[in-house]
Amino acid sequence: MRKALFGTSGWLLGLSTAAAQPAWIGDFLDSVGINIHASQGYAPANYITMLSYLGIRNVRDGGNHGNYAPMLTVVQGTGVRFDIITHDLTGGFTTARALAAAGGLMAIEGPNEPNNFPFS
Repeated sequence: MRKALFGTSGWLLGLSTAAAQPAWIGDFLDSVGINIHASQGYAPANYITMLSYLGIRNVRDGGNHGNYAPMLTVVQGTGVRFDIITHDLTGGFTTARALAAAGGLMAIEGPNEPNNFPFS
């Protein structure tokens, strides 16, 4: 009865129940990322708990001042990969090298507001 009812309501909404295919949850989790602020002094342990619980694998954080120790703690505790934002090449590349050596670098992102954060 449920299947018939769902099929009928799907038809009424213009949805096709035949097109739905199961997907591996890992594909979805690989596509999700969140912003965190470990580089700004927030406790890495709190991020480890939250990221592990949610299964998040990709995070974004600032990488300007070479303050990568909290990020390394998050990488070691969860295995996440970082997309770091930087407008300071020296600090950004210091952070990027440390994360890459730990297997935790996904990408380096340039300034997203160059009028507010001058590029150097």
